[in-house]
Amino acid sequence: MSTQEGNSLIRFFLSVIDQAYSSGTAEEFVSINQFNSSIKASGNFVMAAGIAGPDTAQLVDYRDENQIVEQKSIFNTQDFVSGFWIIDALDQTEALEIAKRASFSCNRRVELRQFLS
Repeated sequence: MSTQEGNSLIRFFLSVIDQAYSSGTAEEFVSINQFNSSIKASGNFVMAAGIAGPDTAQLVDYRDENQIVEQKSIFNTQDFVSGFWIIDALDQTEALEIAKRASFSCNRRVELRQFLS
């Protein structure tokens, strides 16, 4: 499937779920690059990136006078987000098909969420 000109697109966020930082193999990076090329060619690609592990996170709360910056992640689980894609798709069905291909290409679970309009 691919996007078509003139149709209203919906933006989606795909989170890559991992359990170990920098755990990707050379083969997985090749597969991810091929996937990225395919969604660029189809017009679905907006951006993608890997992100540093949760041990580098800083939790910032400046909502009131108790201004806090802590060297920690809000999430206390074995799983964490290690990368993401932002894509455009015609609908949830197309986004889900792209998410399935993303999961296969990176050999990880992927969480799909629609942007709020």
